[in-house]
Amino acid sequence: MHILNGSDKEFLTNAPDGLKFQSTDKNYLYGITTTSGDIYFLNITTFDSSGAQIDSYKLANPYQSVSSNNDKFFKVGVGVANLNALSAGDFYYSEFGNFPVIGSNVARYNVQTSKWDGTVTSETKTYYVQDICTKTETVRLFFLNKLGGYDGFTFKNKTKINADIKRSNFKKQQGSWNGSAFSFGLADRADTQYDTNIKDTVTVVSDWVTEDEGAWLEELFTSPDVYMQLSSNTYTPVNLTASTFETKQTAIAKLINFTVEFTYSYNRYRQRF
Repeated sequence: MHILNGSDKEFLTNAPDGLKFQSTDKNYLYGITTTSGDIYFLNITTFDSSGAQIDSYKLANPYQSVSSNNDKFFKVGVGVANLNALSAGDFYYSEFGNFPVIGSNVARYNVQTSKWDGTVTSETKTYYVQDICTKTETVRLFFLNKLGGYDGFTFKNKTKINADIKRSNFKKQQGSWNGSAFSFGLADRADTQYDTNIKDTVTVVSDWVTEDEGAWLEELFTSPDVYMQLSSNTYTPVNLTASTFETKQTAIAKLINFTVEFTYSYNRYRQRF
């Protein structure tokens, strides 16, 4: 089912169609191929808010010949930030030559893989461009999904950071010798803190998501490998410690809001004595 050789074949993700990306979001699709030429192009088609096509692009796969087992598993960036980091020289073909790929007039875009002759070899994934309006910092987490790829999700609000501080102390002798005299000073310390260990806990809240997105995000809550994106190319490992959800019934469907708590996989330390 996940060998990409037909238009009904799926990428290595259970994420529902229609995910929303911010202009700063990176995201990735993973897939498996077994035959040379089956994944020759990643095709990208952009549309405006009325549904009219803006442009189409063909991004060539330099490993399409499947000359080794490493070429059978591929990863490609399909987030807005990934695609806008590319220029005309990165593409084999662009219908109208519009750059950046996801310009300000792009409301949604489709991606799929194909052979050289245009035969489609994967499902079509549709993504929407929607910058989140929030007064607080957003947090994007990447997690190992059940199929072996890494999916990303942006939490709307970074609500708080709690620091659990553990201190270690010892008691030392006050005073010091000065020649043959032993004296005390007001600044002499008896109880001395020699180690400070800080464990940060971060709480984040999602926007309202659909039931399909909520079912997919269960893979985040159970994933053994989760990372927080710190900058464009920097990620830090985190461990989820708690998650809760709230539901809201609408006239069309049930929406879900998630609150997630996580810690960094490392502790912070102050200088030691």
